[in-house]
Amino acid sequence: MAQDVENAVSDILRNVRDRGDAALVDYAAQFDRTDLEKFGTKVSGNELKSAHQNLDKNLLAALRGSRTPI
Repeated sequence: MAQDVENAVSDILRNVRDRGDAALVDYAAQFDRTDLEKFGTKVSGNELKSAHQNLDKNLLAALRGSRTPI
């Protein structure tokens, strides 16, 4: 099972790397049922700042500790 997940994630990352925003639009529709072509993929500086300020500090610490270059 873990290998299946790893393979699926690798395929998604490769697809996003190769196709960029087009892949993100497809995955948002598939997984989130969100139309990014309608809403866009750009995030404003104010939206980023607000998201960062509202992010749980423990989650932020975990994300920072687990990040690796993709």
